[in-house]
Amino acid sequence: MRHLNSGRKFGRSPAQRKAMFRSLAMNLILRERVLTTDAKAKEMRRVADKLVTVAKRADAALGVDASKLGKTDREKRLSVYREIRSFLPWDAFDDEGAGVDVVGKLLDEIAPRYRGRSGGYTRIMKAGRRRGDNAPLSVIEWVPAAARKEKAEKKGTRGKESAVKKVSRFFKRSKKETAGQAGK
Repeated sequence: MRHLNSGRKFGRSPAQRKAMFRSLAMNLILRERVLTTDAKAKEMRRVADKLVTVAKRADAALGVDASKLGKTDREKRLSVYREIRSFLPWDAFDDEGAGVDVVGKLLDEIAPRYRGRSGGYTRIMKAGRRRGDNAPLSVIEWVPAAARKEKAEKKGTRGKESAVKKVSRFFKRSKKETAGQAGK
């Protein structure tokens, strides 16, 4: 029985699993979208969300040049940088072959997007089946932070009223149908 055993093993040793998630996390940070299998994407969500949560601990130091920070903020950023660097120990290369500081990108670009958000930084979308072995594929990507705010502003109270109208229309329709059935 698998009671209270969380996480998938993927037929790999713990070191191989950690290396796989490091690689996926680096690619997600670097390219902001990764195509992988469903199971890997679902496990990767846990890793990516934890990385952003740790990065958000830098608080006032997010998205700010380190030279412009005060001493305590600089120390906090350095501490968070080192903690993330312990999981992502090497730098990646972009498409042009230039080196990219993945942890710096996480702290400067990705984590500041989600300042007011308390979780759910990634989303998974189904992408069909893999050609060779018919494995289910998914795309994991960062949730656009601005889209959520715009949707909430558009919806406002009008969205609630329309939901009430929809429900009332459903009940009116069901009353008519039941009245029609009772007459038969």
